[in-house]
Amino acid sequence: MASNRQRNTPPPPASSSDDDQPVRKQFPLQVSQVPMDATFQEVRAAFDIVLKRLRDAKPLKYTLELHDAEGHWKNGGGGVIYLDSERDARILARRHDILVKGQKVIFARVNESLTRALAIRPGFRVPDIPLAARQRKEESLWQLRHEVRITAVQFGIVGRQQDSFSIEWEGDYNPDAPTGSSRPRLNDRPKPTAYLKFNEGREDQNPRSVQIVIGGHSETHLHRITIPMVEIKTMVNAYSFGQPYIILELLNPPSFETRLQHKPSTGDAVADLKNSWQRISHLDATHKRVVPFTSRALRLVLTRDESHLDNFIEMSKWSLLPTLRQSRHVDIGSGVELFSRNRLDRIDAMVKKFPWIVGFQCEALLRNCLLVPTELLALEQEISRLCRTGEKFAADVLKLYIRLVPHIAKRGESVVECFHRAERETRKKGMDINLLPPRLDVFHCHHVRVTPTSLQPEGPYLEQSNRIIRKFGPKYNEYFLRVSFSDEGASRFRLEFEVDNHEFHPNYKGNTVTADIIRNDLGDFDPVLRTKPARYGARISQAFSSTDPSVEVKRHEIKDIDDVETEMLYGDGHGHAIRYNFTDGVGTISPQLADEIWEKLCDIRFRGPVAPRAYQIRIGGCKGVVSVDYKLQGRQLCIRPSMRKFEAPNTEIEISEAFDTPIPFHLNRPLIMLLDTLGVKALPFTKYLNKELDDIHNMLGAPNRSASLMQKHGLGKSYKIPLFLNRLERYNMTALHERDPFIRKLLLYAKYHVKRDIKYHARIPIKDCWTLVGVADVHDVLKEGEVFACIRLARKEPTWLKGPVCVSRSFYLKSPTVHPGDIQRVVAVGKPEPGSPYDIEDLANCLVFSVKGSRPLSTCLGGGDLDGDKYDIITVPDLQPESYDRAALYHPSPQKILGQPCTIDDIADFVVDFMNNDCVGLIAINHLKLADQRPQGVRDRDCIKLADLHSVAIDFLKNGEPIKDIHKIPRPPRKPDWACSESEDPNDGNHYPSNRVLGILFRHVKLGSNPVEEPPLLDNSFRQEDEVWKVLKEHIHPLIKPFLKQVDESEFEGVFADYLYELKYQCVAHNLMQSPAGWLNEEEVTLGTILGRTTSLTESRKRSNLMQRLEEQTAENVRSTEAGIRGAADSSPGLKLARAWTAYKMAYGLFRDEFMLGSRSFA
Repeated sequence: MASNRQRNTPPPPASSSDDDQPVRKQFPLQVSQVPMDATFQEVRAAFDIVLKRLRDAKPLKYTLELHDAEGHWKNGGGGVIYLDSERDARILARRHDILVKGQKVIFARVNESLTRALAIRPGFRVPDIPLAARQRKEESLWQLRHEVRITAVQFGIVGRQQDSFSIEWEGDYNPDAPTGSSRPRLNDRPKPTAYLKFNEGREDQNPRSVQIVIGGHSETHLHRITIPMVEIKTMVNAYSFGQPYIILELLNPPSFETRLQHKPSTGDAVADLKNSWQRISHLDATHKRVVPFTSRALRLVLTRDESHLDNFIEMSKWSLLPTLRQSRHVDIGSGVELFSRNRLDRIDAMVKKFPWIVGFQCEALLRNCLLVPTELLALEQEISRLCRTGEKFAADVLKLYIRLVPHIAKRGESVVECFHRAERETRKKGMDINLLPPRLDVFHCHHVRVTPTSLQPEGPYLEQSNRIIRKFGPKYNEYFLRVSFSDEGASRFRLEFEVDNHEFHPNYKGNTVTADIIRNDLGDFDPVLRTKPARYGARISQAFSSTDPSVEVKRHEIKDIDDVETEMLYGDGHGHAIRYNFTDGVGTISPQLADEIWEKLCDIRFRGPVAPRAYQIRIGGCKGVVSVDYKLQGRQLCIRPSMRKFEAPNTEIEISEAFDTPIPFHLNRPLIMLLDTLGVKALPFTKYLNKELDDIHNMLGAPNRSASLMQKHGLGKSYKIPLFLNRLERYNMTALHERDPFIRKLLLYAKYHVKRDIKYHARIPIKDCWTLVGVADVHDVLKEGEVFACIRLARKEPTWLKGPVCVSRSFYLKSPTVHPGDIQRVVAVGKPEPGSPYDIEDLANCLVFSVKGSRPLSTCLGGGDLDGDKYDIITVPDLQPESYDRAALYHPSPQKILGQPCTIDDIADFVVDFMNNDCVGLIAINHLKLADQRPQGVRDRDCIKLADLHSVAIDFLKNGEPIKDIHKIPRPPRKPDWACSESEDPNDGNHYPSNRVLGILFRHVKLGSNPVEEPPLLDNSFRQEDEVWKVLKEHIHPLIKPFLKQVDESEFEGVFADYLYELKYQCVAHNLMQSPAGWLNEEEVTLGTILGRTTSLTESRKRSNLMQRLEEQTAENVRSTEAGIRGAADSSPGLKLARAWTAYKMAYGLFRDEFMLGSRSFA
């Protein structure tokens, strides 16, 4: 119970700063037997009276922390006191005369379990939280101490007009209500009771929440409903026959948990609290039937005692919950049973009679809580009618209907009227995307998200294909389903200290659908491999990696070559030995074959002008990177043993990534913390930060500046916004940039996006530094400690990196630098001599590692290899440390091996095990926070321990062995201000102002409370059409004038309808909040960003994944729209240009006259 503690520390003298003062030693003592009804101020006052005697009435400096209170108590009954003198600590440990409210308080040496839980280190002082913030926090905890008595908990459905509530499940917890019997019986069990409390959370272990605890003395188990505060959408208070109730509408379902009522105590409070609650998917058998559909709204009936309602109202204000709206009347329906077994069976029969893609959309309407069963059944005849027209058309109508139906209350429509509107809009589509030339690189895939309470159908979404899809599709594309497992709200499962998910996750497994034909087609797996479920599963998934098709090679064109390994064995001091591989995962390819692959990729989609000199590939059972070797003639592909994972007959080269462009380097939090530890001062970081902030500020001044910033941060790529802005500059159309509302809003969104990334992720670009893929020096010309890198950008002369550089494994792969030896200094050799191997073939945009020495450099950098890992290269001297630490050894983790060949069920068991025990993110964030608080930073021994565990956690996915006792890892006792989420206040009393570089950078970036300021109003005298017309008239109007008569404007209405259909769906599908309030607007989709704020680190990852998918979806929508505008492929350039101008005029007219969604981005 020591995870979130009240704290009071005397403020430091105003004349000194933390940076100038040495770290003060502190000696902790465990405090117990503290009266739980005593406030923090009362405990502190009692301590002050006695502790003055230890120093002859002089004030004694100490720090006091108390455990969190449970229920109505004011503290947790104990805590820790830190003293500056070991002598004082010894004396105090023997004192038994300190009384708090008449009760003796006991002091003792800190035991081992508490030391682990608090990450206490003798001689180290935990950073302070400012006094004012601490006082606000203490006041908040005091205000949230009340319990609210609940007499009934009801889950159901809120009416579309917010004026009714249909009860679908009810728990009665009113002991005074009739039991249903005419007279009491001796063996009648008393009803369980329920109360509501506000939980302020326990650091990173669980979020702030409202909890409803259900149980009674005669119950064997307690039940708990946990509602994260950020998930509460609305709150309504009303009365029924004089009894108050509250209706909560949620963005996502709550968490249901249970535990034993009388669990035996071990005597260790920390151990007793660990996994004391079990996650469950429903409260009882009746609740199980309705929980997938009714968990987003609940009605809490309160006791008639008005003080309980008053307490709830006051606590909700302190917790900043949505305003409790008062309602005179809400129609409460009971016994309607919208989700009765009969109705659900009828829907099941209806769905089964429809084609798969139509039935899938029906399930999406029901399971995403968009329609209730009666509404869906009312559409049965309408859907059947559309299926007779065509199953694809029916599915498209339903897909759009999903986007429209949440707004029917606002428009005053019925569900059938809205359905007809979706049908009309779908019929406007003039060009079926499926009628475009078939593509092998992408396909439409249906998704199902499995959460603790429901199955949520989504999509279909456009995805990059793979070998299996290409072989069995497109005929069978719709039979492939992507299934993902997540917590409610599509966030990752949280490893919580108090709640155990192990009993819950196995319910996911179910019966595995047999796919023996596909699995047998993958290849021949080694018998030893088949005894390792994690590794075997990884090899199966290798065939499903997203790839682009390229060219086929013949058997004789594939050559086996040896790996380059060390001759000597490297001892690690423990009697073990390691043989290092300098070419782990990298082979070679001939120039002719590499160029053929590039030509094939350019046919699939637009590519840049720089041909890549390395590819990440899949071929048969092999995977890795191949770099161009100019010595190879004709068509040759050279594969090393480290690339061959299993045997497979496929000889098509699949491309996972083509490395044609260098990635601009950005700083990140783990790397900044490492450089800070190694001695890099704060000044260089703030210098580069200020440079970026200046660029952000100046971006509104000129189109080319805006284009540069967007390009640097990857914004607007799908719509080619940077290219468009550069053309505005070229043709002197700055008025559009300065005064057009749509463009101005794009710029303001981009400005906010970049500043948010800098503030919450320290993502600061550094000019002339790069992130490149690693390859091996196959020509053996580099010495140990040397690297070669040539940077080649489009339409620019190549540059060669020269001199000392720092190299680390890239955070681009979500593999942070956690060990102090994860960054190393090497020498870049610069421009090669004429006639040398790298003068003949420069391997542009790759980082070439030497194959000489006792150990490959890549293995020193976070245990990297050369099968596709990317590496950060810091070239600027002021960010390079003066000293470097020895790299970690990174021993391979032990593998889980079964005694017999594993089956697909064994792989499924491992997937469940992985969901239960994946802790990479938990270790990484604890490592970063702990390093912030320790004087030695990442060199601290607890941080070194976490770095070792981080390596094991990463290997878990391949080796199958999880970290044991994850809750015993070192944890930081406090959170730095830079670790707060976008929705948190860093001055809330839970965070301290960090003195590390990360804290300085975080506080330096000011981000307004409003995501985007309003753009200036459009001047009536300004007409975008006039500005564009001036340029066209001057430059290209003579070219298009002869063709304008051949173009019919009405032709583009269908093209626009197609575009608008997909745009609307993208606004819904990439919704961070899972509700209409979070739907994206046109500017967000155009720019490729999501402005919605996140409430946690897992939600931040979710937003990143949604943005990546948004970019892929919009790129395909733009591509198909451009094809519709251009028309026939053999049309003349003049006709294509005339068609483009006509389409622009049509879209602009729609915006000017109707302000129609999509018209601006279409134009």
